[in-house]
Amino acid sequence: MKYSKKELSNYIYGNDTKTDIEILENDPEFMLEVIKLSNDKHFYELCSLNVKSNYKFVNQVILKFRDDTDFICKVANTFFENTVGKIEEIDALELFIIMKELLQEKSEESIRYSIIV
Repeated sequence: MKYSKKELSNYIYGNDTKTDIEILENDPEFMLEVIKLSNDKHFYELCSLNVKSNYKFVNQVILKFRDDTDFICKVANTFFENTVGKIEEIDALELFIIMKELLQEKSEESIRYSIIV
């Protein structure tokens, strides 16, 4: 882990951090650790667009909050909207498959992922 638990905790609780907030919120590894440690999906909103477009980050967030259909659809849709033509096809296909499996028949969004896969 690149950041200490103290640095993660300081960020989570709004205390001063050694590293500039903008740098932290633009680091997929840091923001993923924050979300895992806090178990709070609201930290997703603080992530930069760069982080929200990082496949590994998105994959882990979706798997962590798999039971919140609206949230994982938002995360996946944001990822796809911001990475069109910029990501590996295998990553896109893998994420579509994950979404299809997680959603099954839970929402209207499942139809979108079923058609694509």
